[in-house]
Amino acid sequence: MAFSPKQQAVTKFPNKRFAKFEKRVDATTAMILNGTLDDAERQTLEILMSAVRKGLANPSSQGALKNHMTLYKRYRGNRFPIRDITGSLFPKWRYTSNWMKCQTAMLCLLEGRFIQFRLTLHDELLAELVAKGADPKKYIRDRIKRCIRDQVGKETWFMFVIEDRDADGVDDVRPHIHGSIQIHRAKVRTNKDGSNAVAWIRAVQKLGLEEVEYLMGRKELVAALRTASGNDGTKSKIVNGHSQTNNVWTRKKYHFYDNAGYISYMLKNALIPSSLLSDNRLSMSRSLNQEAHRLWRLVTEGEAALSQWD
Repeated sequence: MAFSPKQQAVTKFPNKRFAKFEKRVDATTAMILNGTLDDAERQTLEILMSAVRKGLANPSSQGALKNHMTLYKRYRGNRFPIRDITGSLFPKWRYTSNWMKCQTAMLCLLEGRFIQFRLTLHDELLAELVAKGADPKKYIRDRIKRCIRDQVGKETWFMFVIEDRDADGVDDVRPHIHGSIQIHRAKVRTNKDGSNAVAWIRAVQKLGLEEVEYLMGRKELVAALRTASGNDGTKSKIVNGHSQTNNVWTRKKYHFYDNAGYISYMLKNALIPSSLLSDNRLSMSRSLNQEAHRLWRLVTEGEAALSQWD
């Protein structure tokens, strides 16, 4: 079953005066209530996203850019550097939380195309990892890199968090990961004689070549994710009564530019102890981490930081 970022823990109040507040809250609020997210950091993100929204809504307000690089042209301008709710400059990258690092990485992903995904390790594969004493997070991280390299042929940005709790963080469930991953354009496959299939020709006529190539890229990406998680059809469809047919779930991003709730949903159970998983549940590709760091420097230092980029 695929969960929405809005499906979060239920807060119960013993006093009937507060019964009207007994309802599901969003993941960010839940993290603040359980002490895994500082509310000041949430407000810092709101300040950052407000600057992003203003830039997107009114590009002319950016003013003249000293550096005419096209990178992050939607986010740039005289709004940076910006200050937090205390009036201080944002902290250095190394002092930000995993939550803020992921939020910044999401802004990088939003410059292009990406999908959000949930992968559940095939139970036979998981049993093999447990027998070997292997770390499931490290295994799936390395397998995603390898399978994408073999299937897509390009370095791809991705991040994910592994967990083994349900949406409310109460019951144990099968280990699975929530994450986001970049899509590259891929050329439309041809027939053996080099001709294009009629279906693809019609798709290009209706959607345009760019859109169809992104659809093909997504298809290749999903195939790589299936292979990486052991769900490529080479293993049993049912293991110990558990169907393996719905182990891979993907969808387009939830919102055009602001996916803060999804990041909170990813990290909601990251600090809950587990007998199977390591303490560090977050994995981010090195290239995405580096890009997010560069964007954070733009936010905290302004355009002067661009001169230090490659």
